Amino acid sequence: MDSSSPAIFKSRPRVRPWPGPIDRDLKGVEYSHLKVIGWFGGPATNNGSLWVVQCDCGLYELRRSKPIHNRQPGHEYFCSTCQRLKFKSPMRKFLIKIARRLVTFLEDGKF
Repeated sequence: MDSSSPAIFKSRPRVRPWPGPIDRDLKGVEYSHLKVIGWFGGPATNNGSLWVVQCDCGLYELRRSKPIHNRQPGHEYFCSTCQRLKFKSPMRKFLIKIARRLVTFLEDGKF
């Protein structure tokens, strides 16, 4: 799975019982805006396992276990859709501000 194109689901994908050691089971782990729903698949012996996570927005996404284990305290984690919207929002506000200034300039001749 390539991190630049994550799998996004509107409905909950199937999850399987975790076959690995109980202390490595991530089901129920909550971090920032994401909650681990269950194991999707992949090798249970290393950090390549795929886990289904649900964002606060309701979308589901697949995440590898290594980034879940290595999450940074104080860092905000979102699904990729919310992450894109989060960074587009400030740009949108900036463009609206510039557009208003342009309209003012065209109407009044002042910036």
